Amino acid sequence: RQLLQLFITHRGRLLQREQILDLLWPEADPETAQRDFRVALNALLSALEPDRPARADSFYILREGQAYGLNPHSGYWLDADEFERLAAEGLALGERRQEGPAREALNQAVELYQGEFLAELRYVDWCSEERERLQVLYLRALEWLAQDAARHGWYEQCVRLSERILACDPCWE
Repeated sequence: RQLLQLFITHRGRLLQREQILDLLWPEADPETAQRDFRVALNALLSALEPDRPARADSFYILREGQAYGLNPHSGYWLDADEFERLAAEGLALGERRQEGPAREALNQAVELYQGEFLAELRYVDWCSEERERLQVLYLRALEWLAQDAARHGWYEQCVRLSERILACDPCWE
């Protein structure tokens, strides 16, 4: 499970096997880490593609030499990617003063956000940067929507959005 979570966190790039071993099994000796990686990778491949013939290339997990990661051409869909796309689009539209389309994209984005990225791994370093990046994007989207609501005199909505901001980060300025 953590191997898949690692690949999702680092989607869009391949990780060297040594990097994976250091991130997932930092305390293990090299031989044990290699063994655990092979076991985890085989379990992941079996779960993703139970009918894949033995030793056949995976459709979902790309391997190039000693590097591994999610195959970007496999057609997977991640809510985090869609959230990021909608939020970036909405904020860009907002900067161009296209309020209606910006509001629509940002409302869709904040509805997709279901809390911290990999919250169950809150104290694991390899996913903290992605968690923080997505959270800041969420807060920026909420902030734009709250300011938009205030500009239009929708004060109850502004208060609700501001409460969501403070619930996520009590120090957001």
